[in-house]
Amino acid sequence: MSRVRVSRSISESGVVNREGCRTKAHQEQQNMERRIERSNWSIYTLKTHILNAEEIEDATKKIGIQLPEMIFGNNVIRISHQGFMIEFNALDALDLVVKHGNPTGGLVKVSYSNEWLKDKQFDIVKPFDWTYTTEYKGTSDARFIHSDHSIPFDKLRQHDPILFFDDVVLFEDELGDNGIAMYSVKIRVMSERLFLLARFFLRVDGVLLRVKDTRLFIEYADDPVVLKRSWLVPP
Repeated sequence: MSRVRVSRSISESGVVNREGCRTKAHQEQQNMERRIERSNWSIYTLKTHILNAEEIEDATKKIGIQLPEMIFGNNVIRISHQGFMIEFNALDALDLVVKHGNPTGGLVKVSYSNEWLKDKQFDIVKPFDWTYTTEYKGTSDARFIHSDHSIPFDKLRQHDPILFFDDVVLFEDELGDNGIAMYSVKIRVMSERLFLLARFFLRVDGVLLRVKDTRLFIEYADDPVVLKRSWLVPP
């Protein structure tokens, strides 16, 4: 029988008020690390607060676009096994957003998007895909190849005990009250397998609904790591 170890670590840093208690805002800014090991597979998640002003400035210069309103740039989900590793993080996801282009030709547009774009730009920023649509499917050195393997959803529908579950948000933006764009990653670990769903969700009010999913399935006893992508754009 393989050994299961789940660990959790929570740390806080913040300002203490005059009564000697941490303020509510800083109580919410917790760093939560979680780990589980199963059959030589290691799963690690980190959830922490949004980037501070200095981190946002550095990330904006690096990526080259105005960042979303809420960016959890230190949040991460990582899966590793011997020489294999894949992780999901916000900055790599945002680095795949279209950074240049004419907002009137090819990019999603609402009635006042030009004015909104001007408000969102710094000097280094040129018109970009303000919906933050990204082709991100994780960060990994592994080479995935096309195959006939599919995700066995019948196994996922079994009532296996869930040993570990987490839901990690990478970024979110309300698009200047025009809708919402969000990238989140969910993972659940069972005794013989794990399943991850990374989802980019976009709603532009009265214009567009878009869902881009990346699904990752791992059966511990098998070699293939199955990664599938789907893209939903309702008519």
